[in-house]
Amino acid sequence: MCGICGYIALAPRHFDSAPIRAMTAALAHRGPDGEGFHTEPARGAALGHRRLKVIDLSERGAQPMSDETGRRWIVYNGEIYNYRELRAELERDGWRFRSQTDTEVVLLASLAYGDAFIDKLNGDFAFALWDRDTNTLSLYRDRVGVKPLYYTLQNGLFAFASEIKALLKHPDLKTAPNEARFKAFLSNLYVCGKETLFTDIYELQPGEKLTFRNGEIRTKSYFDWRYLPDVRALPEPEQEERFVELFDDAVQARLISDVPLGVYLSGGVDSSYLTARLAAHRPKAIHTYTLGFDVGDYNEFKYSQAVADRFAARHTAFTVSAREFFDVVERVVWHYDEPMPHLVAVPQYYLAERAKPHITVALSGTGGDESFAGYTHYLAAQRLLEKSLDLSSADPDVAAYQGKLAPAEIAAEFKSCSQRPFVEKMIRQDGDYRGEVARHFTASPYPDFLSSMLYMDFKTHVVHMMNKEDKINMAHGVEGRFPYLDWRVVEFALSLPPKSKLKGEITKHFLKRVAARHFPEDFLNRPKQAFPTPVERWFAEDKSLLRLPHLRECYGDRFDFAYIDSLIAAHSLEDRRHTRRLWGLFTLDLWLGLFFP
Repeated sequence: MCGICGYIALAPRHFDSAPIRAMTAALAHRGPDGEGFHTEPARGAALGHRRLKVIDLSERGAQPMSDETGRRWIVYNGEIYNYRELRAELERDGWRFRSQTDTEVVLLASLAYGDAFIDKLNGDFAFALWDRDTNTLSLYRDRVGVKPLYYTLQNGLFAFASEIKALLKHPDLKTAPNEARFKAFLSNLYVCGKETLFTDIYELQPGEKLTFRNGEIRTKSYFDWRYLPDVRALPEPEQEERFVELFDDAVQARLISDVPLGVYLSGGVDSSYLTARLAAHRPKAIHTYTLGFDVGDYNEFKYSQAVADRFAARHTAFTVSAREFFDVVERVVWHYDEPMPHLVAVPQYYLAERAKPHITVALSGTGGDESFAGYTHYLAAQRLLEKSLDLSSADPDVAAYQGKLAPAEIAAEFKSCSQRPFVEKMIRQDGDYRGEVARHFTASPYPDFLSSMLYMDFKTHVVHMMNKEDKINMAHGVEGRFPYLDWRVVEFALSLPPKSKLKGEITKHFLKRVAARHFPEDFLNRPKQAFPTPVERWFAEDKSLLRLPHLRECYGDRFDFAYIDSLIAAHSLEDRRHTRRLWGLFTLDLWLGLFFP
């Protein structure tokens, strides 16, 4: 795991190599173990790299890296979990290696197999290939979007980086708040698609390749999720065995490391099952880590400790306070680059920070809910589709609106963080922000509502969830690995019948059924609790946190602050319905103050 950046100047006579050092320095937290640069002034090219040593700790793994001829160069962030098999295949064909890294495998595979090389990679990655003979720069992002990558083209300068803050270090690149996307953000707590909340800065999408040559950007998708009818047709016992086989392979592949490795164990079903399967295949003791707040029941320590005890793991639990939460919330937003959509990012930030002295690689259960329908809003969406959802206690405007929704709109509505009637009242702005999400539901290859909703999530919500996972871990130089997001596991899970995922009131039924081989029913079917944060309590007890000075000063004509203030006033310990709406406003205001003071 590393940080990468670079740029191509179309007018080399104006080429300046100084900004590549500033851009690379902005990514130092991603790669504390070294830095490297490659510049070609005559071609207007510059590449930068910050290294986190995980595989082949020698200097032979330093980047930027070139082939023997110096024609093709790579800057690479990520892990290829099948790199050993690919290396053996390339060596049989006569290719020679100078290091033990997966980086060199990617580089030589791109030469050996041409465009088809990307289909051979199983991993989490974002990388750039520079071909000096053709003056072509190519960017790639993994199938799920575990590794982020951003780009911009301004005034004859194309630039890319692992994080937006690195792009901002180039003096010739300018940006401003992308005000047209504020409404979309307040609805979903992210911006769907390639746009970001910075004007003229874009995000490469999962499974996408970008080529820059002769001043022209071309993007194309090299991957999309497929429906596998053969999986759906299998008897349930065979489905279970096939999943265990796939998941075990995904777990074992993610154990490749030359540095210490551990597990983030929350005590939920996903991380607990991951720990169980890791224990089945790893002879040495597992090191597990969890974190919670020192406020009431805002932690699941008893469950994580029970799992650790069951598998004789060496378990460490960390605690943070309310003061510590707000001490770092600005730093978390800075690391994320955009308004932070996930409240859990703050405790995750502390978890990575406190685990770092012990480990460099952390396995995580992230992705189980998105693959196997673990959230209750999937149940609610299914019920609304079937006209069986009780709307009698809902806000009247929300009930009237939701009762008229088509299936794709239902899927988008229940994946949002704020129902449309609330968003329409908060901000005066046009835009079909629901349609941007719903179009992925419509494009789904899956034959049922639930699987199409999950497909939609992998095109939208999961992308931004993984931006959070990557950046919060890499803030402390920790590499996160996610077996549930192995593309083979995801494609298998999406192809399962909906009745395997939702059964009555039980979410994530298939995974719980498989996990029952290791855990009792009361452990698996207790009420789901997200990574708990007491933000709703703090917003209720200290309304000064919601002053929103930057929004009020700069965008007072865009927002209805009389309505927003009524939501703030209504928020209490007894009525916490608006927590996520208020968090969206809070983090948007904080972001504006940090990046556009």
